[in-house]
Amino acid sequence: MNAPFVANAALGRKPTADPAPDHQVAVIGLGYIGLPTAALLASYGWNVCGVDVSQAVVDTVNAGGVHIEERDLDR
Repeated sequence: MNAPFVANAALGRKPTADPAPDHQVAVIGLGYIGLPTAALLASYGWNVCGVDVSQAVVDTVNAGGVHIEERDLDR
């Protein structure tokens, strides 16, 4: 498994904004930690596969929505 993001983070380096085409990661659980993590990695160009046990969560994310509700987050 290729994990340069973890290694770079541990060394205090930012993940590359131009990853190799084979940079792939699976994020298991798309809750308060998993979904933002998946979005961040995808924003850096990684090929991200998000997995969740809830079909409602999967459907919402696939539709471009966010199922997480955080009080006062939009302020």
